[in-house]
Amino acid sequence: MELVPETVIVPPGGTLWICGKRLSVDDENGWEFVGVFETEKRAVAAALSTGFSTCQTEMYFVGPAELNKAFPHERVPWEGAYYPMKLKGYQR
Repeated sequence: MELVPETVIVPPGGTLWICGKRLSVDDENGWEFVGVFETEKRAVAAALSTGFSTCQTEMYFVGPAELNKAFPHERVPWEGAYYPMKLKGYQR
């Protein structure tokens, strides 16, 4: 059986959700891209389905991104993003 990917149409200005994993607690090693999702719930599910311990899951973050909108060049807080995920009550 061949799997057919879902077609998701995001309207201009629509919000997608980014899931990523910090590589260290002190920000020295950056982060890895996990995926981009149509809902916050799916982004969280991607982080929780890693199979790692709660400590590993706490390295994941989730945040909204507006389609076709760039962040400013200077460092700014990411509105709506959260890390570690345990701040939102997510535990493995």
